[in-house]
This record gives sequence, C-alpha cells and structure tokens, in this order.
Amino acid sequence: MRRNSGERIRSLDVFADPLRHCGLGRNFGLIVFGQRRQVERNFGNAAMDGLGSPPPWVRRPHRVAAWTAAKLAQRMMRQVEIKGLW
Repeated sequence: MRRNSGERIRSLDVFADPLRHCGLGRNFGLIVFGQRRQVERNFGNAAMDGLGSPPPWVRRPHRVAAWTAAKLAQRMMRQVEIKGLW
C-alpha cells in the first residue's frame, strides 16, 4: 500500500476546513453579515450603472470576462469623476 504524499495530506486538511486556511475562521459568516449593507449597496450601484445582464453577443466565458472588466472600469472611472478626484 502506498503512503500519502505531503501534498495530498495538506490538500485533505485544507478541504476539511478551507476558511481556517484563508485566515477567516469560524466568524466568517458574522463578518459578511456585518458588511451586508455595503455589499447590497455595491450591487445596487453596479446594476444602476448598467452592469445588469450582458448583451446577447456576450455569452462565451472570455467575452463575459472582458465585458465585465470593461464595465467595472467604467464604473470606477465614474466614481472617480463623481468624487472629483480626476
């Protein structure tokens, strides 16, 4: 019978409790819940800025990634313009 490699043992350990290895621990849910208003606000702003559903020609993963990146860049530039940082 073969012995497990160190990499396999580590992957099994990480898989058992992945949040602990990210430094988030057991209170991850409470942290996210505490930031819920800001998360909802960000999603609402993104939807209002036109980051809703993509147009019909954006269906392949590479096109979705490029379209989303462009929309987020537009949104960030708009926020910079609104705050007068530009």
